Parts: sequence; C-alpha cells; structure tokens
Amino acid sequence: MDRDELWRLLSASIENNYAEMLDNWLSLSPEELVDEAEDIAAAKLMYLNARYCVRDEDIPQLLRLKHPLEFLVDTWQEGIDGTILEMQDRVDYAIDHDALDDDEQEDDSPTMQME
Repeated sequence: MDRDELWRLLSASIENNYAEMLDNWLSLSPEELVDEAEDIAAAKLMYLNARYCVRDEDIPQLLRLKHPLEFLVDTWQEGIDGTILEMQDRVDYAIDHDALDDDEQEDDSPTMQME
C-alpha cells in the first residue's frame, strides 16, 4: 500500500473515532462538558493536527487500533506542553516503544489489514 492510501485509511479511522467522541460529548450535561473541557480541547487539537504529529512509518501501527485518535490524545496528554513538536515526539516515543495495548488493537477490520 502506498503512502497516500495509508494516510487515507488513517484519516478515515481518525474521522470515525472523532465522530464517536463528538457523539459522546453531545450527550453530556453542561456540567459534565465543563469537566471534560481539557480532554475535548486536546482531542480537537490532535484531530486537527494529526497529520503533523504522525510519521509515515507509524501509520500501520496506528491502523491496528480501534481508536487511533484516543491513543494519540492520551499519549500526548501524558506529557503535554502545548507544541506540535511535543505531540509528535510523544507519539513517536509511544509507537517506537510498542505502547499499543493488546486490548486496543483491532483484530478483524477489513479496511485496516496491511498486506
């Protein structure tokens, strides 16, 4: 699979994950939204900037996840300093050190299989 196809698959997966997150946020009460504001802002920032935070060689790893956006957000929030470079460094580190949990990986998604 070429680079553009991999990015297309990852973008679609991130888009789906963001839509799920958005649906969840829309079901929250105003008080719950305020409590979740930091996480919502981090998710939106990563959603808008994922292309700048993920190396091409990391895409196959991220495609194995059911929720790649949540993984990216969680990884970044562990050491947040607010910069795009910091986001990329944290994501790179997590992927390089096989921080993907087995229970997060998707087993049988036909659009995510890499061969």
